[in-house]
Amino acid sequence: MAKHAISQRRACPLASAEPKTVRRERVPDCPKIRERMREIDALIRLHGKPRVIVSGNGTELIGRAMLEW
Repeated sequence: MAKHAISQRRACPLASAEPKTVRRERVPDCPKIRERMREIDALIRLHGKPRVIVSGNGTELIGRAMLEW
């Protein structure tokens, strides 16, 4: 961008890129979380996805998105 004297705001649409993804630094990888996810993906393959996810936060703390989901 600096080479062509164009702002990031103008360059992103030209490259079909979302400005948020260009500016944001990548979160460091966490091997423990990745391993736990694999242990979970394996359980889902064996037993299938859960039919219901229960949240113990109470109705006053459950967001509309969770209820609609």
